[in-house]
Amino acid sequence: MSAAALALATWSIVAVDPATREVGAAGASCILSGEFPIEHISELVPGTGAVVAQALSNEAARTAIADAIARGDSPAAALAAATAPGADTWLGIDRARLRQYGAVTFQAGPVSYTGAWNGAWAGARAGRGVSVQGNLLAGPTVIDAALEAFEGGDPACLAERLVRALEAGARAGGDRRCEPALGSLSAFVAVAGPHDARGAPGLRLLRSRPSEPPSGAFDELRRRFRPEPGSAEENPVLLLRHAFDEERPKPCR
Repeated sequence: MSAAALALATWSIVAVDPATREVGAAGASCILSGEFPIEHISELVPGTGAVVAQALSNEAARTAIADAIARGDSPAAALAAATAPGADTWLGIDRARLRQYGAVTFQAGPVSYTGAWNGAWAGARAGRGVSVQGNLLAGPTVIDAALEAFEGGDPACLAERLVRALEAGARAGGDRRCEPALGSLSAFVAVAGPHDARGAPGLRLLRSRPSEPPSGAFDELRRRFRPEPGSAEENPVLLLRHAFDEERPKPCR
C-alpha cells in the first residue's frame, strides 16, 4: 500500500441535487495522487447518493457503504455497520478510530463519522443534502468555509457548487501539511447524473501539483511536521478550477 493510501488527510464534500437528481463528490489533500488517486476516497451511486472514506482510507468499507445505500439502507445505518465494534479491527486494534466517512442520499439526511484518532483538526459539518468533512486541516474554518460556499451565492449546478466549496476550503488554509498558498497536492471533482453507470460519472476531473515532490512514507511523515512549500500557481484546486471552466458540462453553462 502506498504512503498516500495510508494517510489520506483531506477535506471533502459529498452532495446530492434533488432538482437534477445528480450526486457528486469533491476533495483536496496534501498527498500526491500517484498510485492512489485522491478521487478513490469517494464512490458515487447514481440516482441514490455519494460516499467518501478518508483519513486511513478503507476502500472495502467505502464500497460496502455505497452498496448498502444502493440497496436502500440509510446512510446512518451503513456508517454504523462500518464503524461498529469488531467491524474494523487488526490485531485487536479498532481501526475505525483512524477512519473518517461522509455519506448522503436523496432519501435521508447527510451523516458523517470522524474517528477519535484522526488528529487535529478533524471534524465535519452538514447542510441540506451535503456533508463536508476533513482531518489534519488548518482548522475548522476550512470546512466551515467550504459548507458556506456550497450553500451560498448564486444558484449553480452541483459541479460548480462543489468546486466553489473546494476553493473556499483552500482559501481557509486547506490541509495543514501544505503551506496555505499551496493548500493541497491533489484535488478532484466527480458528478454523476441519474442515468450514469456506477463507476463512470459524467464529470470526472483530477489535478495534481505540476512539479510533484518525492512521495514516500518518509515524505508523508515529514509533511506532518514541516508543511510542504509551494505557490498559489501550483495549487491543484486552482488548476482544477481552470480545468472545470474549460470543460464545463452543459448544465453548468
